[in-house]
Amino acid sequence: MHRLLIYPLRLFALQPLWLQLFWANVLAFVLQHLIRYRRKVVISNIARSFPNQNSDWVKQTASQFYTHLADRVIESVVCVG
Repeated sequence: MHRLLIYPLRLFALQPLWLQLFWANVLAFVLQHLIRYRRKVVISNIARSFPNQNSDWVKQTASQFYTHLADRVIESVVCVG
């Protein structure tokens, strides 16, 4: 079981950086638009943290959050591999 998980991660870690960043962008899109992972919570927290900002700024910041989250997930996978 352990090998079934580690070998695909190692193959992923061998990909060039530009390809890993591409997969991070794909993951960010999936999390934000398809799965809508904690979307209400993310937008609510940002809006409450910055009450003087308009809704466009909040949405843009939420999008940046998903990009950052996906980058960290991909980096974690690469470090394990």
